[in-house]
Amino acid sequence: MDPISLIVAALVGGLTSGLQDATHETVLAGYRGLRDRLADRYGAGVRSSMADLERDPRSPQVQAAVAHRLREAGASNERELANLAASLMRLIEHPDEALADPAERLRRTGGFNSMADVLYRHIGAIIGVRSQYHIPDEQLLSTRIGRQNQLPVQHRQQLASLHARMRSIIVQVATSIEEARYREVDLALQNMPGGLGVQQRAATLVRADKQLHISYETLRLTVEYFSELNQQAIRSIESSGSIQQESNMMFGNAILLVELTDFVIAFIESFTFDDAIDELHQEALAQIRKLREQQSALGSRLQTDPTIEQTVRDYTLADIANREAALREVEREWDSYISEVRKLRSTVGDVRSKLPTLQVIRENAQLQIQTLQLVAMLRFLKQNSESVRGAVASLQGFRLAPLSPTRVRRLLGMSDAAG
Repeated sequence: MDPISLIVAALVGGLTSGLQDATHETVLAGYRGLRDRLADRYGAGVRSSMADLERDPRSPQVQAAVAHRLREAGASNERELANLAASLMRLIEHPDEALADPAERLRRTGGFNSMADVLYRHIGAIIGVRSQYHIPDEQLLSTRIGRQNQLPVQHRQQLASLHARMRSIIVQVATSIEEARYREVDLALQNMPGGLGVQQRAATLVRADKQLHISYETLRLTVEYFSELNQQAIRSIESSGSIQQESNMMFGNAILLVELTDFVIAFIESFTFDDAIDELHQEALAQIRKLREQQSALGSRLQTDPTIEQTVRDYTLADIANREAALREVEREWDSYISEVRKLRSTVGDVRSKLPTLQVIRENAQLQIQTLQLVAMLRFLKQNSESVRGAVASLQGFRLAPLSPTRVRRLLGMSDAAG
């Protein structure tokens, strides 16, 4: 993409990207930075054309007019502007980068490197076993190796433990990421007003929300690492050297792909969310219904008992109205929160829809172990890469923001409206 097209694409993307609120603010800030830099550098003509773009960002004619103005102004030669545009496009295309702090990126990268190390050591061990024992290649897979009694027990146990080791890495990384995100709310819980009962309810809610995020993050990492490792396999085949190295790479990458797809399929098939949030939601709704029944009974008594003093009747009715407003606010907050949780769960459904594709990838890779044709393998991996990107995009495109202390108070009815 030439620099002007990149700049215009970034401006349009910054105006039209439908990202979640947490990321959208970062994207808008990047857009404004690029827009203001262009306006300051090139003056009224460019500023006017970008104002037109803000009014109608999807218009091809307006986009073309902005591009024409920028070319006339000489923006094609400004590397700084192209870099700003490229950074904005990365935020739009990879929203996780806007949300992840440097420590989180290190955790993700470290987890990926650990996964790659485990997998490549595993492949090296299989190639070693293959050279010493007469076992059909397809029986060397971790799900089948345990039945090969001619192998020493330690070999069988080591090779059969691959998926458990992969899962352990992913769970550790996901947990460390989410624990870091929840540090603020965990500290706020320690000082939350309202007595021990309120603190315990808040802690239960935060614990359930954190577990939801950890579960989702494990799925995101599983699919993300699968996609990245597949890309590595493509690059390794393209850069292979000697015939022996080429042969080992073909075999190793076929094993890698079967093991990865096997792992991802099993992970997705067994993936579930904890029901704790639904239970807390139903509990909150039941409490609201009970309070309304009690308020209704009190209101009826106020209306029918002539012995109650008018002053007491008036301020008690006002209190009932205020409490009803507070209950409606709690209901609205729960509705908003549950709506976000449902969106999160729907993205898992999108990933589950990829299972037939992953099963075909696995079966094809199993056949590939037996055929080991380099050209077919390379084409096959590239096709798989495109197939899996849809699942990665589904997961990266939505993230439920961790509970904040403010939101915990609102869900528990402790906001100003409830006070």
